[in-house]
Amino acid sequence: LAAIAQELAGELGIAQELLATRGELTALLRGSRDLRALRGWRRQIIGDQLLAAL
Repeated sequence: LAAIAQELAGELGIAQELLATRGELTALLRGSRDLRALRGWRRQIIGDQLLAAL
């Protein structure tokens, strides 16, 4: 998941933390779905890819 976030952040030229923090990625692995990375514009950019990788 971290690799996905890093790759997308690099492509967009922004910090990974703007897309998903390490804490959010860990929470996602633990089953949480109420995360900033899974809402709004972040969902469109990274959220669906993170869910697909699970």
